[in-house]
Amino acid sequence: MNKIWFLSWVVFAFLTGCFTGPVVIPDNASAQEIIQMGQTAMDRDRYNQAIQYFQAVLERFPYNDAWMCDAEYGVAAVHYKQKKYTLAKEELSALLAKYDASGGSNLPKRYQILARNRLNVIAEKQRILAQE
Repeated sequence: MNKIWFLSWVVFAFLTGCFTGPVVIPDNASAQEIIQMGQTAMDRDRYNQAIQYFQAVLERFPYNDAWMCDAEYGVAAVHYKQKKYTLAKEELSALLAKYDASGGSNLPKRYQILARNRLNVIAEKQRILAQE
């Protein structure tokens, strides 16, 4: 009886995505494809997988500023969704610091705007939590 229960649990966990081991990313996947995989995983609440995808972009495309910003914002967005506000705040602040550094004017503006907006939301959430 215990074997049947255990096997049922394993099948259920596998089918619902509870086992989140290393993701497999084709070697020829573009940064855009990997970012999309990360966003899809995040939308499905598969946060560990999403972070792995975004980290893969950071590792595979370290010299492309646009993809770096996208992936760094993606990691921070995952942490935000996990309610790890302090960590997300640190990551978003680090991303914004790149805009103030030399060459920051060449970075995609959308991530600067998104990061600022998300930081404002985090500040409000932290304010509300502190009052409770």
